[in-house]
Amino acid sequence: MTVYAIGATSLTGGGEGALDAIYADDIGNGDPAFVFIQDDALYHYVADSTSGAAESSPDVIAPDEESDGVAYSGDLRWIRISTYAVVGTSGTPEANDIARFTDANTVEGRSYSELKSDLDLEIGTDVLAQQTIGIADDNLLEVDDADAADNDYAKFTANGLEGRSYAEVREDLDLEIGIDVLAQQTIGIADDNLVEMDDALAAANEYAKFTVNGLEGRSYAEVREDLDLEIGVDVLAQQTIGIADDNLLEVDGSPNTAEYARFTANGLEGRTESEFKSDFNLEIGTDVQAYDAANATTATKLDDFAAPDDNTDLNATTSAHGLLPKLGGGNLNYLRADGTWAEPAGVGGITEADAIALIIALG
Repeated sequence: MTVYAIGATSLTGGGEGALDAIYADDIGNGDPAFVFIQDDALYHYVADSTSGAAESSPDVIAPDEESDGVAYSGDLRWIRISTYAVVGTSGTPEANDIARFTDANTVEGRSYSELKSDLDLEIGTDVLAQQTIGIADDNLLEVDDADAADNDYAKFTANGLEGRSYAEVREDLDLEIGIDVLAQQTIGIADDNLVEMDDALAAANEYAKFTVNGLEGRSYAEVREDLDLEIGVDVLAQQTIGIADDNLLEVDGSPNTAEYARFTANGLEGRTESEFKSDFNLEIGTDVQAYDAANATTATKLDDFAAPDDNTDLNATTSAHGLLPKLGGGNLNYLRADGTWAEPAGVGGITEADAIALIIALG
């Protein structure tokens, strides 16, 4: 069945072309109607023979007459379904012009140069200037591969970029897994495994601590709690740096091995032997004795030293020269080769006078 749409050029008023001027006898239930009003809109209506709603333009419109000269009093009404805005043109638009609204219902044609002026566009500043396509410096690149796919890697061709799969890239670079690149390894904290983060809140300057699955971040306070550390008991308490009592000392300069330490305002500095002598204004041979290997044996006489201690430190031995052992007393004892005093054999029990006479008699 063919359904014809009723056309009109106004909504009400009963005049020629008005929707309400169409006789009710000529309207069937469900008939469509379109009302085009110049510079206004296109209205779409459907007839409802049992509506009986009060007329309220443009939503509900009732026919004025049932037939020619016969007023209509029935329930048929035109019910508005939708409204479409009508856009007119202004000026003389040409092919390939770009449309620009001049008001809510009117457009005009704008050429390329007019549009550029409207938008205040400067080529090369506001929009990209036309450039050559290719792989030379400052050129634009285009895809040169009909089979390029998502997750492919880009590789230059003579004309642009082509897609390369994981396997193709590995082949291009001649990569051998386990030799040129790290082979896939198990994640975990076992020997030879890779370790991964196991802490969504880990932050810079935190310490790493193993978990069952990897590493987590631990703050200074958490580490101290983990290790049950008491400041001042288990670890040195923080102390002031300086040369005051109970302070810690720090190096103040760049000392070298074998230098002497000297206090500065900030800590300790290194002093060489010459700097040390200069600090104390020492003159060798005047303030301190000059070093000479011969001084202790030839320059200083033995009897110039103070009296020695009563010990055997300097006594001669069978392996080294030295001083005479302390005298043993008596007139007949002699010094043995082992460094001890002994009484001659066969002279025991005679008097001193007899010993002397015997010595004289023996010549």
